[in-house]
Amino acid sequence: MDLLKIGTYIKEQREKLGYSQKELSEKLFCTRQAISSWENGKTLPDSSTLIELSNLFHVPINTILCSDIDDITLSLIDDNKKKDSIIKRIFIVTSIIITTLLIILLSIYF
Repeated sequence: MDLLKIGTYIKEQREKLGYSQKELSEKLFCTRQAISSWENGKTLPDSSTLIELSNLFHVPINTILCSDIDDITLSLIDDNKKKDSIIKRIFIVTSIIITTLLIILLSIYF
């Protein structure tokens, strides 16, 4: 676990929600200093606080603890989109070739 990545993720999510450290600390019933400590990668939230963070951020706890998974997931999605694009191109080219051959065969037959 990379504490700094986890802290950065917590900070990004807090800012997305528009909360200050103090506002988040009030929601989680902890101190503003605790929030700062997490965001600076010095400590981790305890398990009950992680549950509350996951509920607040609408993400699984794994996403908080393994925040770099998002980068890996995005990379896999991009790879899949590229593969889908290639498959679509192959399908289109194949369809054009088959259609052309059918037209040629029909014109020869009739």
